[in-house]
Amino acid sequence: MALTRTVVTVEVLSDGPLPAEWGLADLSFMVIEGGMSGMVLKEEAEEVSRTRMAELLIAQSSDPEFLLGSLDDDDDDDDHDDDDDDYPDESR
Repeated sequence: MALTRTVVTVEVLSDGPLPAEWGLADLSFMVIEGGMSGMVLKEEAEEVSRTRMAELLIAQSSDPEFLLGSLDDDDDDDDHDDDDDDYPDESR
């Protein structure tokens, strides 16, 4: 499995500006359950190296180890653990 960075552009229609402190959970809730309408306008995906993924995770205030494991490993994407246990079983 390749490490991937995906940028999603979402259009939100509401009766006022969105609060600056809102995160993804707030936005998702208001579009699905609340009084806003939303639609994905664009999605762009690109494969990234382990080093670049670590930089992106740090920029999002995330610990790179949760996705990449030990950062002491080689900077080789083939070393990434492809354990499917990280994803829910969609067969249920």
